[in-house]
Amino acid sequence: MLGEALKFTSLDRFYEQLAYKPWCGDDKSARLVRPKASAVTKSYIAPNSPSLISWLVFDLDHSNSWIWEDKNLPEPNLIVSTAKTGRSHLYYAISPVCMSDNARQKPIEYMNAVYRGLAQALDADEAYTGRIAKNPLCPHWRTLELHSYQYNLDDLADVVKPISKPFFTPQDFEDVEGRNSTLFLQLRYWAYTQVLRAKSTGSYDQWLDEVMTRAYSLSHVEIDFRENEIEGVARSVAKWTWNKYTGPGVDRGVMGLKDSDLPLVNRQRLAARRTHSIRVNATERRISKAIKQLDSEGTTITKTAVAKLVQLSRKQLSSRYAYLFEELSLENTPKKGNQAIQAPTVTFAVHQISAALSRPFFSDSIEDASEIIDTDYVDDS
Repeated sequence: MLGEALKFTSLDRFYEQLAYKPWCGDDKSARLVRPKASAVTKSYIAPNSPSLISWLVFDLDHSNSWIWEDKNLPEPNLIVSTAKTGRSHLYYAISPVCMSDNARQKPIEYMNAVYRGLAQALDADEAYTGRIAKNPLCPHWRTLELHSYQYNLDDLADVVKPISKPFFTPQDFEDVEGRNSTLFLQLRYWAYTQVLRAKSTGSYDQWLDEVMTRAYSLSHVEIDFRENEIEGVARSVAKWTWNKYTGPGVDRGVMGLKDSDLPLVNRQRLAARRTHSIRVNATERRISKAIKQLDSEGTTITKTAVAKLVQLSRKQLSSRYAYLFEELSLENTPKKGNQAIQAPTVTFAVHQISAALSRPFFSDSIEDASEIIDTDYVDDS
């Protein structure tokens, strides 16, 4: 037997190490937060506290709860199964790993790698987060306690090969905009694997309920999620996947490149260029509209003013869309003969510095001279 013997049973350990008020409920969403004395009466519960992982929980989508024995793998402490289907959650007690803000990252990464290795060996659901699990203390499930040992991660790593590579690519889980982005990324990848089945067996309302339940399960990593945030993300993912997603490998592009002989990288490059062109054109329209708005209001048209209206930085306007201002300046410049003179109603500058006059180039007439004065503009707008 790997690991070290505990001083009490695994079920006792489970109760003692629960959070003071864990997430719980009678369905997978587990939206309730209750004192643990009340929480253990619910069918589903968060087995680990937010700051400490004491259990590795594996979700078996198949009915072979004894697969660990067939593959000569470490035996779980607890098997919590559904009597009707035989599907189960396997609980492995491990030496606790700190997950707080001050925790060291290496032990967390090591634990995740060991978890992935054991999940693959058990043919468990690799997308399962382990945040909400079947409650082994609830009589709704069939719970079997096998032993009261606590595993060290090194012990498990000696039996299964740790997998450092995440289930999804790092950029998929990079939290660039906050917790909602992370929830959205995790939820949509799960939805891709489930929506075609849901379409063939049920209605959109049933699909929405399923996505909502999954969203609440995923969100328990963040205890500060608001209910409207979770439901907003879930509705967005449910609606898009139901209406738009047609399956992996299906070309949904509008450029007709699916049957092209071009290499994939070239098709991706062409699609990226088209997307970029669409975005640029849309931004141009917004800028032109903002310029017209300022003009109609009689407001001085400056890049700063336009930037505020279109929610872009002035630097972006200057570096990428300066030509729109130049075109407008030309359009609004009055003509006299074949020469352009400065338009008094359109200005893109605060300072206007006239070039030095060079006598040989001017006639004796001041009026004639005014027609060919070259004016430099310093754009501080």
